[in-house]
Amino acid sequence: MFGYVSRLVNNTFFWLVDMGEKELVNEEEVEEDEGYNSFESLRVPNVRKRDRRELDEHSLSSQGTLEEVKEKFRILKEVYSELKDEHTRVQFEVETLKDDREEREQDLGLFRKEINALQEENKVMIYHRKEDRSIINQQTQFIEQLKQQQQ
Repeated sequence: MFGYVSRLVNNTFFWLVDMGEKELVNEEEVEEDEGYNSFESLRVPNVRKRDRRELDEHSLSSQGTLEEVKEKFRILKEVYSELKDEHTRVQFEVETLKDDREEREQDLGLFRKEINALQEENKVMIYHRKEDRSIINQQTQFIEQLKQQQQ
């Protein structure tokens, strides 16, 4: 039974330590957009490989006392709670980013529609301007003819 608990504690501990080492987002809040460089702070750092000594340092031995096991469980519970809070915060940030992206896509669609409408209006205005020029040319020719007839 103690071997099972020991393995469970070790596996849970290493899982929590691995999760704790992964920095998923930048803790500092950024007031303004920093462009491409702002994405560099979101990179997950490389998790280093553990050597055998470090594994032995965090494992429970059969000589471990009940107090040591309780203390390790208490520490693991605290770390797990912190990680759950961090995970919840990251999930919220992901949802916020998804909402922002969706809003930008909607804005982009509206802008495209507006651009298309303006392009059509521009085409119509160009056509009418050509027509107006031809009418002006016809009227000037007519006026010239009238002048010549009066002379």
